[in-house]
Amino acid sequence: MNPSPIPKANLYLLIGDNELPKLNKIESIKKELLPQGALDFNLEVLSAQDLEVKKLQEALLRLPIKTGRRLLILRNLQDLSKDCREIILGYLKKPHPWITLVLEGKSLDKDIEQIANCAQTLYFRKAGSYDVFALGRAIDNKNQVLALDILSDLLLRGEKVQKILGGLIWHWENTERYLSQEKIKKGFEALLEADLNIKRSLLKPNIALELLVVKLMLLA
Repeated sequence: MNPSPIPKANLYLLIGDNELPKLNKIESIKKELLPQGALDFNLEVLSAQDLEVKKLQEALLRLPIKTGRRLLILRNLQDLSKDCREIILGYLKKPHPWITLVLEGKSLDKDIEQIANCAQTLYFRKAGSYDVFALGRAIDNKNQVLALDILSDLLLRGEKVQKILGGLIWHWENTERYLSQEKIKKGFEALLEADLNIKRSLLKPNIALELLVVKLMLLA
């Protein structure tokens, strides 16, 4: 799928298994977008589980009442059927300006990762749910928002910088099966540069690692 033309202000993607802060964010979006008197007419919440195609199509076509904005919340996105996924992906190419769409789910997959690149994406994970291997997978998937979020989580939890760097070196060593030799070489050069910047105190460790993650993602 090509990047969506939908304005980021009209598309939220809330992903993760930490339900309470995710629900709080949904409530915050409701209060921000719709006045109290408009909620009954212009708020619709659907669950992806057993969602019928016709019901989803009607929700995406419905017009706002007494205000210029509708809020459509689609929960449990990971359970969306193939047909409904195609409708969502098609809608994102030709969105309606009066709809703010909130997509909520517990986990990422190929389709959802593509949506993440064109949405206001927020991750709600329980502390300690990510590791260096998850960081490597995010780099492979070119998901910059998630990769930097994982890196931040690792550093805040006190993961040693050299352990993170070592994990990325191990991960890059295992990219030989699908990357060109030129890209592999550039990746190792970026890893060495980050290592030297950290050891020589040329950059703060978190900055050096953030730059490294972005560089590896461009090569992946």
